[in-house]
Amino acid sequence: MGNKNPGRQKTILFCPLDWGLGHASRDILIIQKLLDSKKYKIIIGADNAPYHLLKSEFPDLQFLRFPSFSIHYSGHSSQSIKIILQVPKILYWIRKEHRMLKNIIFQHEVDIVISDNRYGLWNKDIHTIIISHQIKIFLSAILCWFEPLVNTKITKWLSKFDQCWVPDIKGENNLAGKLSHPEKLPQNLSYIGPISRFQLSKNLRDLKPAKKYDVLIILSGPEPQRSILEKLLIRHFRKKETPVLIVRGIPWQKKGKTVYGNISLVSHLPSGLLFSYISMAKYVICRAGYSSIMDLAILNKSAILIPTPGQTEQEYLALSLHSRKIFYRLEQKDLDFEKAFSEISEYYPGISFSGNDFLDQAIEKLDMTLKIIKDY
Repeated sequence: MGNKNPGRQKTILFCPLDWGLGHASRDILIIQKLLDSKKYKIIIGADNAPYHLLKSEFPDLQFLRFPSFSIHYSGHSSQSIKIILQVPKILYWIRKEHRMLKNIIFQHEVDIVISDNRYGLWNKDIHTIIISHQIKIFLSAILCWFEPLVNTKITKWLSKFDQCWVPDIKGENNLAGKLSHPEKLPQNLSYIGPISRFQLSKNLRDLKPAKKYDVLIILSGPEPQRSILEKLLIRHFRKKETPVLIVRGIPWQKKGKTVYGNISLVSHLPSGLLFSYISMAKYVICRAGYSSIMDLAILNKSAILIPTPGQTEQEYLALSLHSRKIFYRLEQKDLDFEKAFSEISEYYPGISFSGNDFLDQAIEKLDMTLKIIKDY
């Protein structure tokens, strides 16, 4: 198993979690940097939304349909019971993808696996890396007694990988707070700094959209909460005259622009065009997903974050960043945009990421590590 031909490029299998678009979108930067190094052949193992997003960004790469578990949210504000009922499914998929990985490694002569939050993708025979900003899990009040057990299990899963890459900065000037800075850090952990597809020059092209929108809404995340928020926002802004663009976050639907009066909807935008709309918009509204937060922070663009109800990670991030005057927070049950628009000028990311070469250092470390791994 592993590289049987020392003369060929090392093969990396890159696998994002199927949980909305966030994990795949943040992986774009890492994949491109690995390609730019000319040292690696990249195979993408994904399904559903991540598959379609990465296929649009890297059409020339080899893709495998490699499904992972996907969370289904409740249509109500409390997700606790819904998530508890899915725990057996999650554990089943972690075991299943671990077994499936063995066959993929053999069939495609994989040397390295990089997993974005897919805990089953470790293998004792090759070098494996997991990307995760959530080293510590927060549970709802009704499940808080279960939290130590869950975090012990997460730590055990993370320790099975050779490296754990955390997309955040070490120390106080960070984005993810206690999620990425628990009291006890895994020994294989490296902070690689916040990562965003907008750190790539090709995604910062000066594309001129046909129309300027005052409000840009970027939707993402599992159903039914994605659709619930979309309907709420359409209902609210149809009463206004403000030009609004909604990026629905469903790249597998090849639909053109749909217009409802002052509101335009598109299924998906390529990274370069999305950057242009973000830059031009007066207000940006999105979920409190960590990948969206990194995108906006790196662009120094403030936004109104609406955490998915009952999703404790997003609720923590939104509350933490709101208290630090970095992003504005609104609850889905109380969408007071008039107040938010009047107060958001007081909120600004203002976090300097200049000189952030932690990802480059991590890739260099990977290069050095592989030099001393014997070929089989």
